[in-house]
Amino acid sequence: KLYGRENNFKYVINQSLKRNSLFVDIGSSDGTEAKIALNKFQSIRSIIFEPYALNRKKIFKYLNSNYYKNRFKIYNYCISDKNQKINIFINHKRTNLNSTTFFKNSIKVKKNSITFNEASKKFKFTTPIFIKADIEGGEEKLLMGARNFLLKNKDVSILLELHPNKYKG
Repeated sequence: KLYGRENNFKYVINQSLKRNSLFVDIGSSDGTEAKIALNKFQSIRSIIFEPYALNRKKIFKYLNSNYYKNRFKIYNYCISDKNQKINIFINHKRTNLNSTTFFKNSIKVKKNSITFNEASKKFKFTTPIFIKADIEGGEEKLLMGARNFLLKNKDVSILLELHPNKYKG
């Protein structure tokens, strides 16, 4: 079942995604949005960035069918403004809320981070590209690390979920 935010994401993805797009899912805790994109057109490919191992296992299980086979890849990276190890905060009971910002009942772990610019070269991103990011407070760093890619490429769509605690007045 999809809830409020997920229904909004589904609507935007279905309205905006173009044929032959690369769907880049940053911070996919369960693969829901990647599955929506992959279901839209057979020509869609997806690259998923998820630093938490249990979430990656969940995504592989969710997308485990011949229909999705060879159409998605999952990488163990955070996307940020630097190529280095960064702190992320994990709650083993609420893994959809893993964040670069401390939150109640979370533990700090070091994870590999890569800029979007570097990821675009390393994993050979193509356009049209649709970028979905649900990264619980890391949105500014994602955009800073994507600056060169965004300036060079015109056929780019971005869907961000903004972290309410970070941006409240």
